[in-house]
Amino acid sequence: MQRDFIDAQFAAELYLLGQNVSADAFALRLRLDFDEPKFQRHFISGLVYRHVGDHVGEGGVAVGARVEHVAQPARAAAAAATTTATAAAAAAPAATPAPEPAPAPAEPARPAKPHPLERSRATMAEYQKDHDDAVAEGDTGTAEFMQHLLGTHREGHEALEAAFGHFDKHGDGLELSHKDGRRHVIFLPDASNPGKYRYQMFDARGMMSHSTHDSPEEAVADAASSGYTVHNPGVLDKLASTEEWEEGMAINALIQAHGSGQFGYPEFTQRVKAVQ
Repeated sequence: MQRDFIDAQFAAELYLLGQNVSADAFALRLRLDFDEPKFQRHFISGLVYRHVGDHVGEGGVAVGARVEHVAQPARAAAAAATTTATAAAAAAPAATPAPEPAPAPAEPARPAKPHPLERSRATMAEYQKDHDDAVAEGDTGTAEFMQHLLGTHREGHEALEAAFGHFDKHGDGLELSHKDGRRHVIFLPDASNPGKYRYQMFDARGMMSHSTHDSPEEAVADAASSGYTVHNPGVLDKLASTEEWEEGMAINALIQAHGSGQFGYPEFTQRVKAVQ
């Protein structure tokens, strides 16, 4: 016999037993099963007895009375156990709260990146050593190749020295021109990315793109590697006061508006012609 019945299911079981077995057999079955705690809880609820009285007639009612007689000591024992448990819980000392977990150790600080000039010097020293070793070993091919690398790297290193010489002296707002004289950059903290640094590129027709970096040193090194090494203070103000600059900036604004879908290409071409 299943022990997991809810009250209504168990009542149905009682009904079937009452219809098919005698009152004595029915009572015996209930007495045998009454030792099961779940069975006791179902009968104590009283819901089962209502179903028994409704569905199995006088025999069922008699059985219900006999089971009720058996259930009384069980009720008393259950009540006593509940009282004892409640008193014990009230008398027990309050549980000591568990200590809070220790905070996770802080991550070790990342070592600072070496300055771009230091990295460049280390690379040049490595090339020089490889060249000298090849010469000592009579390896002409490797020696010539390393000599070529040294020459190329030396040009880049000199560009770094020139750019950092200006930046270390002037800092934010430094303006450098490309060696071709037509393009320029200005160095500033990146307003749209706090903690970052950028150089903004421009020419005679207005602002172009920009390049964002984690530090001023990385920004200067990147600009120098692109050829921006010539100090040209005031070049931005000089160009921004010309008609060519004004026209170029107006066209740039139209390009952005067209790209964002504010108007189609036919209207874009008309507006460009209007500002030229």
